[in-house]
Amino acid sequence: MFADILKMPSVMNNFGFIRYTLLLFLLLIVACSTTNTTPKEKSTAIENPSDEILKKYIGKKIIVIGKSVNMKLGAALLLENGTRIWIDKMEGWPIDFYPDEDNAKTLKVTGILIEKNDLPIFVQNENASKAQQGIPVPKETNVEEASKRFLLKKATWSIIK
Repeated sequence: MFADILKMPSVMNNFGFIRYTLLLFLLLIVACSTTNTTPKEKSTAIENPSDEILKKYIGKKIIVIGKSVNMKLGAALLLENGTRIWIDKMEGWPIDFYPDEDNAKTLKVTGILIEKNDLPIFVQNENASKAQQGIPVPKETNVEEASKRFLLKKATWSIIK
C-alpha cells in the first residue's frame, strides 16, 4: 500500500512525501506513547492513635476507624481512645452516616492527615466581665499547641457497622 501511495503524483509534489512521512511518524509516536501515571499513594492503617502518634503521619495517607460525630467545627471521627479527627471541609455527616447521636455509625475513613491551628481557645481570666466563647485553657498553656486539631483531607469512608 505504501508503494502505491508513493507512485501518486500529488504525494510527491510540494514536499508531500516528507509531510506524509512526518504524519506517519507522529501517529506512530502517539500510538506507542504511554501516560506517565504516578503510583497510588499507600495508606497506613493506624489503630487508636494518640495525638503524638498522629503528628508522625501529617501529610501522609492514613486509615482510621471510629464513630461518626457532628461537632460545632464539622464532621469528625471519634476514636475509641477519645481522639478526634475532623473531616476537612465537611460541616456534618450525611444522614446515612450519622442519623443521630444515639445511632452513630462505626466508619473506616481514609484520607491525608493535616493539622490546623483553628480551635477556638481562650486563656481563662477570672476578672473578665464577659463570658468568653471557646475552650478555656489555663494561663500557662501553650495556646498554639492547644489550638491544634487533626483533619483528614480528600477523605473517603465506608460503614463498618
